[in-house]
Amino acid sequence: MENEDIVKKINNGDLFVLTREDMALILPWLRGTLTAQDRKDENSELCQVMAKIMRTANEVYGTEPFTRETCICHG
Repeated sequence: MENEDIVKKINNGDLFVLTREDMALILPWLRGTLTAQDRKDENSELCQVMAKIMRTANEVYGTEPFTRETCICHG
């Protein structure tokens, strides 16, 4: 995929790129921030997005997987 195609996909909302280094910086903060939250039903959509990020990072980079402790909804 050429750089121009990647930019188009990003601008269309189809693709978002984070490097291994980006994930190494953000995941510990994200995990700490999420585990401090109260579990609420209204957090469901945010929780699903964060779970997707953490699961993908786990598969791609081998970081810690999403866990029940990281969940901020009742789901």
